[in-house]
Amino acid sequence: MQKQPLQKPTIFFEIVPPNRAAPAESRERFFKNVAAALASLEGIDYLNVPEVADENHVGKPHYRNEDACVFSDKLSKATGLPAIVNKMVVHCEGEKGFLAWLDEAVNRFHVKDFVLVGGYRVMHQYPGPPVFEATRLALARHNVRVGHIAIPTREGEAERMVQKTLAGGSFFTTQVLFSADPLRAVLESYQAKCEANGVKAGEVYLSFAPVHSREDLEFLQWLGAEISPTDERALFASPAGPVQASIDLAQRVWQETQAFSKEAGLKVRLGLNLAPIFQHNLGSAVELARQFAVLTDKTRL
Repeated sequence: MQKQPLQKPTIFFEIVPPNRAAPAESRERFFKNVAAALASLEGIDYLNVPEVADENHVGKPHYRNEDACVFSDKLSKATGLPAIVNKMVVHCEGEKGFLAWLDEAVNRFHVKDFVLVGGYRVMHQYPGPPVFEATRLALARHNVRVGHIAIPTREGEAERMVQKTLAGGSFFTTQVLFSADPLRAVLESYQAKCEANGVKAGEVYLSFAPVHSREDLEFLQWLGAEISPTDERALFASPAGPVQASIDLAQRVWQETQAFSKEAGLKVRLGLNLAPIFQHNLGSAVELARQFAVLTDKTRL
């Protein structure tokens, strides 16, 4: 029997909207640079647009960046790529506030794919619905797809993932990864829990970002990414420079995760979420996407 080629993994390109306090000319220049960068790439399937919010000591949000729906709508029209919009649902004013936001996102901005996110701190009493409830509300109200964030290093993450899947979630994007190790146990446990509950496992998109400087890495670590001291030293000691070294490490993590999934017989479909994180890393993220396009084409042969 002839061996069938492997299916190409779905690829998200995550792009953070610009700071809304920046001059209009600067924001427009950034938009054009992003649109041009995406036009130069093949194999990108979705834009992934996060909502950025700071929280004060009681959990009230402060939005520094352009609205994710507005930015994603404009960029989607310019590139022809569908957009996934991330929303921190706990900041909405109750269930009615969330549904009002959702209706506008779907009806005005034509968003069909969402990543619903909770708050930063469990001790805060947020006004909006919990992620599980927001997922159920969204799917009952509109014909949309809902995803969530997965943090492989967080204790009990597989159980959180299966509960979100039971609520109707169909995919996850991970935090930025520098190692396959934390994800291995989570994927295995997640599939087992899904099978025990009679529900199909959601897709898991591994997030990778290029590292240009130690400041980049420190910020990613502040966001929750973990890297071993050995890999950190290797990034900045590499003759190729930290950007290429971080791309090489990302590809290694991807290949190790695929190999483990195959060996363990896992049915969880894997994809990629590639992110510049910083505006100055846009070019490096484009190179990350190009090299992954070559790698994934080779692995399908």
